[in-house]
Amino acid sequence: MESPDRGDSARFRLKDNISLHLYTSSQPCGNATIKRWAKSGKERFQEELKDRWEMAPHPKLQILARSEGQVALLCKRDPLVAQELEDQEDEEDGARKDSSSKKASSIAPGTALPGQGKGFAMTCSDKIARWNALGLQGGLLANLVEPIFLTSCTVGRKFSRLHCMRALCCRLQDFTREKNEHLRSLSSDYGIRHLSLMCTAIKFDNGVYTGEGSGASFSDDLCLAWCSGDETAESLNGRSGFTSGSQETASRFSKVELFKIFMDIHTRICTSSNAGDQGGPMTYSQAKSHALEYRKARSALLEDPKLFLGWISSEPELEAFSCQLRC
Repeated sequence: MESPDRGDSARFRLKDNISLHLYTSSQPCGNATIKRWAKSGKERFQEELKDRWEMAPHPKLQILARSEGQVALLCKRDPLVAQELEDQEDEEDGARKDSSSKKASSIAPGTALPGQGKGFAMTCSDKIARWNALGLQGGLLANLVEPIFLTSCTVGRKFSRLHCMRALCCRLQDFTREKNEHLRSLSSDYGIRHLSLMCTAIKFDNGVYTGEGSGASFSDDLCLAWCSGDETAESLNGRSGFTSGSQETASRFSKVELFKIFMDIHTRICTSSNAGDQGGPMTYSQAKSHALEYRKARSALLEDPKLFLGWISSEPELEAFSCQLRC
């Protein structure tokens, strides 16, 4: 990162010679896995790319099937909750089952529409698209850094370029400073970034994919988190945020632990700038709210019915924990 003494920004920024790249072992779950509204050809592997990536412009997405879910948000289907709700629906109205089945082809297997109560976490397609519009840094780090965007995404299994384009960036093609009046009023450069999209023939694992109809399964809470330099991966519960087998030890990737790191950096910056002690306890949510430009950009994205209205956010009580702010 570069220090904020360059230009008029008070925040750090990514150095010009640094870029960020995402690898996903399979086509991201959600919208990207709906193989409709476009037909992808066979991919041509280019050995000559090596450590380079293409930055060809993406063609304009023709949104002709919005009501069918062409650009819709989806959440990860919670099997137990969803099945209970669907059983209740069938009992109350047998015809409802028939009407909902007509929409099944527009909803990726293993997912559900937000607002139905059948899932509580957004799909990977939606999260990546949001990163490409608002940045990877999120609301908390937006206090300290300028927006940070991905440059490329490389997919392993089931890659489909046109469907990836639609899901990961092009459905937000109008979320730009030129077309969105809310973004034009901001000094930070928020707005959609179109990724360089690639695939690889190198498999992440030797697991066997069971077929298109099975969909993604989100029933297992086990997650593994690893960073360069770690001797072993951390095993954690993806729902609770605790390390596996514990109800007391928070994962180092939990909001609580990341907030501690943020506060440490924040305190060091304030100390070095002689800002003094100006604050008392502040919650994680309140700290995020100080990033005013990020909040405005987020609202422009998540409150627009043609963009990402319906996004499932964390319950307020999950971000109500406090930490002593020292400036």
